[in-house]
Amino acid sequence: MRRVVTAVALALCFLSATVVLAQEAPAPTDINTATLNDLMKVNGIGKKIAMRILDKRAELGGFKSMHQLKDIKGVGKKLFAKIVCAFFVPEEGRLPCEVTGKDVAGGPIVNINTAAAKELMTLPGVGKKMAEKILEHRKTAGWFKTPYDLDAIKGIGKKMLEKLLPRVEVKLNINEARAAQFEALGFTNGDAIIEARQKAGGFKTVDDFGKLPGIDQKVFEDVKFLLIVAAEVKKEEKKEEAK
Repeated sequence: MRRVVTAVALALCFLSATVVLAQEAPAPTDINTATLNDLMKVNGIGKKIAMRILDKRAELGGFKSMHQLKDIKGVGKKLFAKIVCAFFVPEEGRLPCEVTGKDVAGGPIVNINTAAAKELMTLPGVGKKMAEKILEHRKTAGWFKTPYDLDAIKGIGKKMLEKLLPRVEVKLNINEARAAQFEALGFTNGDAIIEARQKAGGFKTVDDFGKLPGIDQKVFEDVKFLLIVAAEVKKEEKKEEAK
């Protein structure tokens, strides 16, 4: 009898711990609908910075990219990394959460414009058939401009889309992209692009990428709207990293 009671007690403890962990990893929020209190839940954001974020959002008429937050006084590299883990811009898609690597609550972030079926199947509710539908839609309708374009696919309803939004992205950071991702967009020289990027120490602009020898200009013009470059790291931060 004591063994049974002990086992039940342990099971309850495990269940309680699981609930606590789930509460500690809430789903990311749309930065354009976030309230003052939502912003202040992020460690490092006080009332002043939260108000600056809201003021900037009002000034811009809504953030088009999370990188726009870097222009706000008080939002440095470390704080921005935390904000990216808690918020996202739907039109841009979920950016990599640098605090915990490439993963967010529930699994890795997937670029729906470059992902293969196997990668798509890591998304919630996406099995083999749904992954094939996504790939077919990408092939026939063209690149996904926003994560919301997924709702055009039969079988992806409102509830499923809500689960997918925090886990997907459509833009490709050319300073972090893999060779396979470049090739998925139509470039035939993924390895050469990576090699050129390493020699240059990263691309400063998307146009610099387009000027690389061997880049198919037609492909470049077709996918240019999907390409982004992470904001340049400040010289002072580079010096700190070199120490």
